[in-house]
Amino acid sequence: MDALKDILLKREFSREEIVRLLGAKGDEVECLLNKALEVKLAETDNLVRLRGLIEIGNVCTKDCFYCGLRRSNHSINRYSLTREQILECARKAYELGYGSVALQGGERSDEGWIEEVTTTIREIKKIGDLGITLSLGEQDEETYRRWFEAGAHRYLLRIETTDEELFYRIHPRDARHDFRRRIECIDTLKRIGFQTGTGVMIRQSGALPTTCFGSRPGMLRWSAWARTSPTLTLPYSARPASFPLPRSE
Repeated sequence: MDALKDILLKREFSREEIVRLLGAKGDEVECLLNKALEVKLAETDNLVRLRGLIEIGNVCTKDCFYCGLRRSNHSINRYSLTREQILECARKAYELGYGSVALQGGERSDEGWIEEVTTTIREIKKIGDLGITLSLGEQDEETYRRWFEAGAHRYLLRIETTDEELFYRIHPRDARHDFRRRIECIDTLKRIGFQTGTGVMIRQSGALPTTCFGSRPGMLRWSAWARTSPTLTLPYSARPASFPLPRSE
């Protein structure tokens, strides 16, 4: 316990110290949570801010093994909200006093869709003082700039795992699923001026504490905010036992 408390006194952690914190058990967990709350209250406040999440569509060109939206999943009904449907949701969020909305959906890069998103962002900005977060996957720099100049100011692009080997065990190894491109996209978003968020999936089958952050232990400094999501085994997952994963120790 004393060793863990000593680590928590620091402002930055080494890779080994992060692994030690991730392995906290028993009373150490309570100590860790108390420190997390202390830092939160010191750095931000004790408020919960609501964001209106608008799922604009589930058409996706990617084929990530764990995801129900993957293009090879033919058992779901595909949809794309119209511009007016999205604007109706944004108006409702504004009326309810939400500070921002988030447009999230499957990943596409066809020009017609990109331009439609651009126009929709501009129309949302006309509603009132609403911030706009996007979570629409990997795009080229020109597309990111178009969306930023239209009025979007935050972007969420999860790295999912910063361990390259694990990345390719939960994604096909092809041109559409490129680990280096994903990192480059996050760097591009930051350079353009987006408040950029990323994050990892936790509890991936076979993942070790060290694979949570791979070669990027400074992920929290790498992005403006970060989130973690649990990995669930669901009926639509792509053959979960068909691709090998490292054995947990």
